[in-house]
Amino acid sequence: MVGKMLENVEENGHSLKNVLLHSDQGWQYTHQDYIDYLKEKQTTQSMSRKGNCLDNSPTECLFSVIKREFWFGEEKKFNSFKEFKTALGDIFHIIIMTELLIN
Repeated sequence: MVGKMLENVEENGHSLKNVLLHSDQGWQYTHQDYIDYLKEKQTTQSMSRKGNCLDNSPTECLFSVIKREFWFGEEKKFNSFKEFKTALGDIFHIIIMTELLIN
């Protein structure tokens, strides 16, 4: 599934070169074929520390907000990647402004 996702990225005209890809240490991310694939694509692999789920908590929190805004309840449909990017940028702006106001 992970490999297919990365293939879809390339099939849609995007490069994996110089991309930082973060994950936990699940078996699919530590498999030698996956590691070799990332090296071949010049993609940098980043992993959380073993047994430390807190490494991922800021990212998981961010994706939780994104999922809530885009998928839960009324699913949004986008007519283009540009439209999706704009909506995603709006979500990031809201998250950043909320954090600035809270802190």
